[in-house]
Amino acid sequence: MLLGVLVALLVAWGVAVALLLLQADHRLRAGIAAADRARAGLTLADLTDGGAGRSLQAAGADFTAAHRGVSSPWVAPLRVLPYVGTQVRSVDALSQAAATVAAAGDRTLQSVRLLVAEPHHTPAERAGLLARMARALEGLRSEVSDVGLGPAHGLLHRLAHERSVFASDLGKVRSVLDRVAGATGALHAMFDGHQSYLLLVANNAEMRAGSGMALEAGTIHLDQGAIAVTGLQDTGNLVDQFPGVRPTGDLAARWGFEYPQLDLRELLMSPQFPANAALAARMWAAHTGHPVDGVLLVDVQALDDVLGVIGPVSADGVTLDAANADSYLLEGQYAGIADAQVEAARHERLGAIAGAVFRRLESPGIPLVAMARALGRAADGRHLIAWSAEPRVEADWVAAGAGGEVRGNQMLLALINQGANKLDPYQQVSAVASTAASGRSSRVTVRVTVDNTTPPTLTGYAAGGSPGAPPAREYAGAIALDFPADATDASVIGAGPLEALGPDGPAQVVAAEIAVPDGQSRTVSFSFTLPGRHGTLTVDPSARVPPTQWTVQTGRASAERFDDSMAHSFSW
Repeated sequence: MLLGVLVALLVAWGVAVALLLLQADHRLRAGIAAADRARAGLTLADLTDGGAGRSLQAAGADFTAAHRGVSSPWVAPLRVLPYVGTQVRSVDALSQAAATVAAAGDRTLQSVRLLVAEPHHTPAERAGLLARMARALEGLRSEVSDVGLGPAHGLLHRLAHERSVFASDLGKVRSVLDRVAGATGALHAMFDGHQSYLLLVANNAEMRAGSGMALEAGTIHLDQGAIAVTGLQDTGNLVDQFPGVRPTGDLAARWGFEYPQLDLRELLMSPQFPANAALAARMWAAHTGHPVDGVLLVDVQALDDVLGVIGPVSADGVTLDAANADSYLLEGQYAGIADAQVEAARHERLGAIAGAVFRRLESPGIPLVAMARALGRAADGRHLIAWSAEPRVEADWVAAGAGGEVRGNQMLLALINQGANKLDPYQQVSAVASTAASGRSSRVTVRVTVDNTTPPTLTGYAAGGSPGAPPAREYAGAIALDFPADATDASVIGAGPLEALGPDGPAQVVAAEIAVPDGQSRTVSFSFTLPGRHGTLTVDPSARVPPTQWTVQTGRASAERFDDSMAHSFSW
């Protein structure tokens, strides 16, 4: 009789525990799905949207319920069992970690939404808003970075899958938080106190590596949230105005023959922005006698993104908005201007428009969320790049995705204009990347085709052809690829003589001359070997307008197609 009662109790206990674990598993999976929805909306631009917050609240409720279930005294005896205990401890750790992240995320999102809703019309109010937002986001980043996920081995297949999904989502959340907190921290550092940045305004009609050529330069002064741009001028008027400055390191070794220390327009042959910016800051200090705290580069596309938020601006008799800025600044500004006048007129208008945009940013009523979205989009495409001489602020710019450095498993393809013309908008660039196993390594090939589609109606300064320069409408310059530092056996086929080969900061570069006559095309192949039969590469944006069109063939699946308007990763 007693034995029967014990058996009945054990069966009842087993059924109750099974139901608790099934319910915990269901709530854990529901929470992971809700957290995934929240993660998709966790961007600086969407902080005031209630969608992410509602998803986090739902995820938090599910995770808390799952954690309560596996923490029940009914389940405690199972923790000591060799195999079953691992599953229980895993669900417990996952649900606790997830509940912590969801609660912290929901709490921070609510705080940020309240902050953004407060008045922020004056420079001081904006500076205060950034300070409090930076503290809130840094606190969330700290909480999320500390959570653990429990056992990783010996798990049931479905539980292992759920852990893997959650770990992937948590990694993405951490990455997003790094970026959002970095952007807010860097902006706070700029607006809190007295800062000055060298402003470089680049035009994508004449490209360098990963940015347009810097055609205007001036100083941005930031004083407790107030913005003032002074001394904005044509960089062509500043040649050889930087006494005692010399390039150093890989920038000097690879591109010193272009004498970038003499001319700001000869900077940015390398896409490694920190090295270029540090040199530019020293050049500007030598010219003006005033050191700067950092360097900010914006191009035509960045101005276009900002115009979409602030509305049209007028300068030098021209009114531009998001609908016409690109076409005017890249092409239309040259129409109807005589060759002798075009140089001064072009720079004056580009600088005038940039100055008008920055002045408008101080106006009351600028929607911060929309502006965050525009600036984030510009940074994604390397249309806005920033560097700070202060290491902590520089780390924030890098975390924000605006650091402009090629490193790790990244590569950047650049078509560099050296023909004294404005033909880049008419060059259609396409690239086909493929991978092949070679022993214990992988051979990566990037086959690039450049089609020169310059219309015959393009004449004058924009078309080129001045004395000593290539023929009109012929694209002449260099084609360059930055690729991982651990690669070996790099080569380039189909181009002219080498211009650069070797280390380029945290990457390597190979660059060679290229000439594409009017109406013709040229194809160039790069290749290099990476360790391991499997890997991942990220194609960084080139900042070209139009962007480079990519096709990736790895043999694992159908070809991937994308453009390099933003970074894209592929694996093999």
